[in-house]
Amino acid sequence: MTTWRRDFQARAAVGTARATRALRGRQRDEGPLRTLLLPPSHTGSLGDEAMMSVCTDELARQRHLVGIVDFVEGDRWPNEPPETEHLDLSGFFGSSYLRSLPGVAATLRQYDQLWCLGADVLDGHYSPVVAFRRVNLLRIAAELGLEVSVLGFSFNAEPSPLVLSALRDLPSSVRLCARDPISHARLTQNLGRPVELVADLAFGLEPEGAENDDEAALLGWIAARRADGHIVLGFNASHRAFKSTVGADIDDIVAAYASALTGIFREREDVSIVAIPHDYRETPQEMSDDNLLAAIADRLEPQDRARFARPSFRLQARFVSRLTTQVDAVFSGRMHLVIAALRNGTPAATIAYQGKVVGLSQYFDLPELGVPPSVALDPGGIRRAIEALIEHRDDLAARIARAQPAVAAMQARNFSTRYPTSVAPRLLVITPEATHPTNKGNRARIADLCERAGGLGWEVHLAHIEQTRGDREAMLEHWGAAYHPIPYHYPPSLQARAARRLRGALTSDYELAIDDWYDEEVDTYLEALQQKYAFDAVMVEYAHQSRAFEVFGPDVLKILDTHDSLAHRFARQRKLGLRRTGFSTTPEEEAIAFSRADVVLAIQDLEREEFQSRSEREVVTVGHRVFVLDHLPREPRENRLLFLGSRNQANVDGIQFFLEEVWPHVSGDVKLLVAGPVCDVVDIPPGVQTMPVVDDVAAAYDQANIAIVPNRFGTGLKIKAIEAMGRGMATVSTHIGAEGLEEAHGNGLVIGDTADELVRAIQALLRDNSERRAVANRALEFARAWNAGSERAFAAVLAKSGAVQAAD
Repeated sequence: MTTWRRDFQARAAVGTARATRALRGRQRDEGPLRTLLLPPSHTGSLGDEAMMSVCTDELARQRHLVGIVDFVEGDRWPNEPPETEHLDLSGFFGSSYLRSLPGVAATLRQYDQLWCLGADVLDGHYSPVVAFRRVNLLRIAAELGLEVSVLGFSFNAEPSPLVLSALRDLPSSVRLCARDPISHARLTQNLGRPVELVADLAFGLEPEGAENDDEAALLGWIAARRADGHIVLGFNASHRAFKSTVGADIDDIVAAYASALTGIFREREDVSIVAIPHDYRETPQEMSDDNLLAAIADRLEPQDRARFARPSFRLQARFVSRLTTQVDAVFSGRMHLVIAALRNGTPAATIAYQGKVVGLSQYFDLPELGVPPSVALDPGGIRRAIEALIEHRDDLAARIARAQPAVAAMQARNFSTRYPTSVAPRLLVITPEATHPTNKGNRARIADLCERAGGLGWEVHLAHIEQTRGDREAMLEHWGAAYHPIPYHYPPSLQARAARRLRGALTSDYELAIDDWYDEEVDTYLEALQQKYAFDAVMVEYAHQSRAFEVFGPDVLKILDTHDSLAHRFARQRKLGLRRTGFSTTPEEEAIAFSRADVVLAIQDLEREEFQSRSEREVVTVGHRVFVLDHLPREPRENRLLFLGSRNQANVDGIQFFLEEVWPHVSGDVKLLVAGPVCDVVDIPPGVQTMPVVDDVAAAYDQANIAIVPNRFGTGLKIKAIEAMGRGMATVSTHIGAEGLEEAHGNGLVIGDTADELVRAIQALLRDNSERRAVANRALEFARAWNAGSERAFAAVLAKSGAVQAAD
């Protein structure tokens, strides 16, 4: 479709809707609410049937009247409610698009909401024009005032530009629900608007209870085979999986499947197979599952056919769900048959195409779920995949069972425009830093505060503004439905950045305004989250993201977690001859951030006093809580110093200073271990051990008996210092490295600032084993008291919420 035709059709659709609304308003009789369903296609696909059944069940529960859009005149869905209305839109999606617009608009005005079952048809892979018109229908409905939701859909890596443009033009009132994490990431990045993360609608389909005679006979065959000790495999083959990817000829597909099944029958006398067709649609270009399975059955040896059952009747989605509960495993060419199996706890694998299966597999930790078509067509490829599925079915079933509750909750989110009311108060944590991998001090703090809030009875959600990327898969696994990734675009224009650099070059003033790193487009996402979840409190990480508070009303408790002071950071870096890095602003600009919050969290007392001098808001010290051992650890066989740190500038400067000016003068039988990402950006001299990747910090601490924190600049609390103390380490630090831990100076911490002072402190601990153990023991006790004080302070902050006070 040419650009001018696309634009003309879109404008015609919107113009018709607006004119209809202006002239006639909403033409709705009083009575039950009415919902119109837009299916993915016409009838014939049991996957589509499953999704439609879930929707009609939900609408029956809500007591809505149901309408269904027809793509073919007279189309009817199995088990649809008897009073269902049908809207024939074959002209709208065909050659009568423009002529049909007034009638379509008039009919839509009779409904309250439109549910579009997005499935895999909204990226334009199958037909860009049909997908484009589908999106236009959503826009017409939204312009007419209907509540419009696009339920559980996937989005491939190469969407049609035509459809992508139409999706971007949808009103913000249209609700978009991505059915897997990969599609969610693609949509949020491509559209720049809120997209909810859900699971496929079909996960909500209940298996059929009663059965007819044909169904009972098939179930009886399965039961008899299992009674004879057979493993029964549910089996599906799909032409589409190969046609849309490798373009294989139908004879090649039949031959590959027949060869695989024959090989399995030869090797395994204890395997029987039941064929499960899942799509009955037949076109000149694509064979139906039923006919493909018949062709495969015809290729089997006569002696094998007694172990291969193919239904002689047409299946329905609910019965297929029942079938998957009776077999031991399912191998499919259709994703929705796999969903039926996973929903019922049955191990499954499928031929993967269009990128849909990869996203689904993330919900279940099943990377082996998808088999690429090219691999399947290799000699023995299908056979090996089926054999692996049978061999590992018990392990797969255990992983599926662990994921089922979370997936069921994600599926239910399709129908929730507002999150269910919770007895627990709700906290939204807004952070530009990820929580996973938890390999940096700031990430550990954010994760810890979230854990603490959960322990205090709060329902905690995480809005990750992706200024720094994390491990999305790990975060989804940890947070589940409470994980809300938000795309980030660096706000300043090229002109603004150039002007700032010029100003700095002329005046040496490079300071940033407090909102220079805030992306205004984030507001739309936060507004949608607040509308859905009605948070009682919001905690923003870092002052440069404090503008997020302006989205939330006065009844929401606003907590700013500063991490450290941002005022004049560049000046401190320049004083040490270091390049500018990170965020630096003026004290006055930082005070603007403080004024937006109800409570400001400082990470240590010195910063609390400094912040309080510039703010009318209450400032509270909430230190970083650390893991604390129950008793002193066993010392390693040899003396070893440990520096553990990320690659931030303060760590790089500190360890370089130590390696160049301190370490050469430390004598005796002692080694040095440098651990963490800092290893990648520092020149490590010969003889110094390194551990660049630290999956578990205990592995680093177990090798050492003295921790060093030689930092020469930085603000906030040096988490590595208190963390080392909690691990029972005698710790040597500069004053800067021990800021905020003043009560431990000379107690659990040994302080030295110059190279000579640090050398003397380390040598003294190396010479006197009993003193080193005494310092370590005092460090452990200090860390315990530190944690207790921090926990009390944070609990008191959350108690300021109106929701908590009302509950009390």
